[in-house]
Amino acid sequence: MKLVKIWIQGIVIATLYVLIPLSTVAQTSLQEGYAAFQKKDFVTARAQLEPLSDSGNKVAQYLIGLMYENGWGGFPKSDAKAFEYYKHSAEQGFVGAYEYLADMYYQGMGTPRDYGKAHSWYYKASEDGKNAIVLMRLGTMYEKGQGVPKNLTVAFSLYKKSAELSNDSAQVILGLMLEKGLGTNQDLKAAALWYRKAAEQGNAAGQANLGYMYEKGRGVQQSDIEAVKWYKIAAEQGYGRALTNLGFAYEKGNGVPQNYKMAVQYYTKAAEKGRPTAQANLGLMYEKGMGAPQSYAEAAKWYQKAADQGLASAQTNLGFAYENGHGLPQSYDQAIKWYKAAANQGYNRAQYNLGVMHYNGAGVPQSRETAILWFKMAAAQGHVNAKTALKKLGVE
Repeated sequence: MKLVKIWIQGIVIATLYVLIPLSTVAQTSLQEGYAAFQKKDFVTARAQLEPLSDSGNKVAQYLIGLMYENGWGGFPKSDAKAFEYYKHSAEQGFVGAYEYLADMYYQGMGTPRDYGKAHSWYYKASEDGKNAIVLMRLGTMYEKGQGVPKNLTVAFSLYKKSAELSNDSAQVILGLMLEKGLGTNQDLKAAALWYRKAAEQGNAAGQANLGYMYEKGRGVQQSDIEAVKWYKIAAEQGYGRALTNLGFAYEKGNGVPQNYKMAVQYYTKAAEKGRPTAQANLGLMYEKGMGAPQSYAEAAKWYQKAADQGLASAQTNLGFAYENGHGLPQSYDQAIKWYKAAANQGYNRAQYNLGVMHYNGAGVPQSRETAILWFKMAAAQGHVNAKTALKKLGVE
């Protein structure tokens, strides 16, 4: 991304030649240095620009900063030196350096992280209203309260300005805020519209989110076929959530013919990218022998990966595997550990299973009272077996 910005900035730099009072020799050196820079002849660029930078030329300082940041022209790669040159350039009023200096403060590159100073320089860089990246970064700072008081309304406004400049990342964020009603009134149709704009620019998150809107009929007419279409486009880019959702579509036959083998393929791709839902779903496919050879060991392996990421359904399935010795050494202690991890997240199946273990005294002291407590928690969330258990125990 940074390289792209550099070449775009060239237009800005070129227009400044006539605005900076320089001697004819200095003007020529700047022009020749910048021309070499554009051609990626950084050795020649350095020879022309370094003396100008040392004498205080703000454009040359900016370009030397870029060379230090990227290790071009024989300069050692140095964030600290890049920061120094960006700061000199920005403090002299060179607009092109504002964003780069802000980036250094924001990321803590070459200087201690300072969100307040980052915000100040991003704000200066945003004043013409044309820098979509800067507007988006300011939106992030207001969204997260970085260097400024958290303000979702201001964040939404900034993201919208960036999105209107065709920034696909901002379009996705704007869609999310509209979908969830953050910083603005919830508007599912508008959310789908912004996801579509991002999707049509090739943004994988936008494509996956638009697919989800079609799957659930949020802001658009429900269509599993359209959902699968957008999931496939995003999946071709390796986007994990799209791969997961596409696996689910094949597992259930939503928008495509049901195909367990295809479901396993997509779940595997997503699981290998660390997507916990895909890992849990893949584990279940192995446990049931759906689209893959039945294997408790493989199931437990994938449940473990998802459980370690805090997914309650996987923690419950892993607990069940330990309780019954499916693919793992049987262990009531481990079963209770994982059931509790899920139950504490409010997962009713884990709460019910804990109730059963306490009622039976499996791995814990037998306790009717504790069992009833867990059954009540599960029943309150609609767990049918928990309700039946309470009735058998004479508990209303």
